[in-house]
Amino acid sequence: MRFLRHYSLMSGEVKMLPIVNLVLLLLFFFVLTSGYVARQGPENRSAVLPGQENRQEVVITVSKDGLIGYNNSGIGLPDLGVLLREKVAQNSNVVLVIKARENVRHGDIMRIMEEAQQAGVVRVEMGKLP
Repeated sequence: MRFLRHYSLMSGEVKMLPIVNLVLLLLFFFVLTSGYVARQGPENRSAVLPGQENRQEVVITVSKDGLIGYNNSGIGLPDLGVLLREKVAQNSNVVLVIKARENVRHGDIMRIMEEAQQAGVVRVEMGKLP
């Protein structure tokens, strides 16, 4: 049994001009929109206000267990208060920078901020550890 074909193959040339126009249009579109891509993540620049050029930063880290780190060593909360009082006695423009992970308890951060306030630290900045 023979099947009949109900279609026929077309022969002819492929016109390149519409393909080139489409490629150039896409290229033009991507070149124009590539400049508007937003960078991810905030820039980590600490603002220095006028009159705070001689400020001293004390950077501490807090783990999810509530452990406080200073200069790559552990420090307790009472020792942190003593350290901050010594720094404030040396320089009145002490800025406490607290760097913590996302899962740190709020109470731990508040205890550190309370200790800093009692030591005389006027400015506290927060940061996030990766």
